[in-house]
Amino acid sequence: MPTHLDDGLISQHLWKFYVLALRPLERGDLNAEVKTIVAEALEQFDILSTRDPTVNRVAFKGKLKYMAEISRSTQTGQKDALEYAVSLVPDESRLGR
Repeated sequence: MPTHLDDGLISQHLWKFYVLALRPLERGDLNAEVKTIVAEALEQFDILSTRDPTVNRVAFKGKLKYMAEISRSTQTGQKDALEYAVSLVPDESRLGR
């Protein structure tokens, strides 16, 4: 499997999570917004990737997992949103490749 990925495309969507994490959690449930960001990212990986979209999905999921792991325990809403995002990205084995 190729090891190249589209760093710029992945980073573009990760930045949306950085911005989301800065917002006050009093807005309530972030799941709808998280679902929209992930769906947009996955679609763009399929359409705009200059490399294998599978590699981009795996890298994106790994970076989201890392962001969730380093979230502070006091940021439970943000951590939950990131963990939800991770759950929305298919595992490589389910991508049919």
